[in-house]
Amino acid sequence: MLAVFRKIGYQQFILVVCAVPCLWFLAVVRFSHWVKRVDHPTNRNLSSSTGHLRVAIVEEHHEVLQYWFEAAEEGLIPKEGNTLVHIDAHSDLAPAVLIEGFPKFKWPTKKQVKYMMQENDNFIQVAATTRFLKRLIWIVPTWLKKLEGQPGKSQEIDSTAENERKINSLLKSSFILHYGHFQGHSKKEGFGKQMCFCREENDSEVCLAMNRENDQPSDEMEYNPLIEIKKCTKVGSFPVDVWDENTALKRIQNGRIEEDEHIIVDIDEDYWGVESPYEALVKYSITQKQIDLLGDHLSFLLCPKNSQQERMADRLVRDLISVIQKGCQSSSNVHCHRKKKIDASMETGTNNVLSLYLRNQKNLFCDVKKSDILKFPSLWNATVRFLARFSFKQLEILKKTGFCMTHSWKTFNSTPEFQCCVGLNPPNSPILSYHTPTVLEITSSLWQVKSIISQINHIKPVSLATVARSIRDGYTPRKYLRYIESGITEIFRGLDPLAHIIFDEGLLQLL
Repeated sequence: MLAVFRKIGYQQFILVVCAVPCLWFLAVVRFSHWVKRVDHPTNRNLSSSTGHLRVAIVEEHHEVLQYWFEAAEEGLIPKEGNTLVHIDAHSDLAPAVLIEGFPKFKWPTKKQVKYMMQENDNFIQVAATTRFLKRLIWIVPTWLKKLEGQPGKSQEIDSTAENERKINSLLKSSFILHYGHFQGHSKKEGFGKQMCFCREENDSEVCLAMNRENDQPSDEMEYNPLIEIKKCTKVGSFPVDVWDENTALKRIQNGRIEEDEHIIVDIDEDYWGVESPYEALVKYSITQKQIDLLGDHLSFLLCPKNSQQERMADRLVRDLISVIQKGCQSSSNVHCHRKKKIDASMETGTNNVLSLYLRNQKNLFCDVKKSDILKFPSLWNATVRFLARFSFKQLEILKKTGFCMTHSWKTFNSTPEFQCCVGLNPPNSPILSYHTPTVLEITSSLWQVKSIISQINHIKPVSLATVARSIRDGYTPRKYLRYIESGITEIFRGLDPLAHIIFDEGLLQLL
């Protein structure tokens, strides 16, 4: 310390010490004005983006496929040979399920794209099998790299299957990913033709195939144990580079992206952190069983059929909770109503909510058969009584968490149900790496990502970018959602002030 004083002097030393926090403060201020600039969902008038960068923001990551293939059909990007720069905390390299209607290793028709939108972690391989992609650059966040080697914290990240976790633990460098099909002949392997993929690196190779009990994608899909390499009939391949932010900047500067490459930038907002909405509920002593039971109540009552109705159903439940809260003590942790029969004032208030929405939004409610019409009031009252067993503070955190469908309607063969919007993974899930970021961390990383994308755009102007919000699946830190998304859109507006930013109609409302 004395050596520093002697070298630069006391006044200069004080200036240096003060400058660092000031620079951080200016960085936060620079990015904080973005928060006010998050737009609402817009219609998909794609023609208005002709000649300018097109950015599509979707809710679930596999929903980007429709924008990729539409852009290719319009000539905005090539139909073959694109390079995907994938900025994400997850590899999303799971294989697809071969089902009837799926385009088997060829360019899809518009109708076939819906068969490709199966899960939020397999859309990259789905696109690659059509020759749409020839290269993947996966940029991993700094926080995920720091978790490597810490027991119990670095399981990455795409499936409940042990074999996939083992494969993902190897995704730390460049490798070749081969894709093809595999014929299963046993219950363990699965029956019939399936997708398989093989990872090749340093003269070693391992192969996996998708095992399923039927021909439809489902939440129960799991990978097989490793299969023999010769059993996977390879159809194509593409190289995968795995870089962190600093490595990406160096590699791009050193020419690892060439001028003739057609770049698609793809960002998941959970790149800046992964949290479980369950954690906030657990802090208020709300159990997973209670959340599941609440989901049962809501799914019997409310059956929204599109995104607009989903947002309205969310508002209905919040309104209902607000009425129930009027009979609670805001500072108390005691149940709002312990009696089996709710009191007259609460019954009147909650019935008014029901009458209002039945009159103006009756399509929100599940179809009630004539034989069940007398049961409907009892279903409503049962939901009211269940909610009334929570305390004021618990109801407040439920409102903050919100309510949504379990899956997007665009997900092929999905049967979404309306529930508390807690995502796909229960508390303390061993299959995810969780990280809660700070504002400074997000700001610093946004600057890094901005530099990466700007360098890429300098080599070859980017025509198409996609962004996944990842709120429905419960990954992106909701506290910083507006901040993150505003920063991303500002990055793209910096590339092209006239960039056409599309907010998909299926986006959940910002909480």
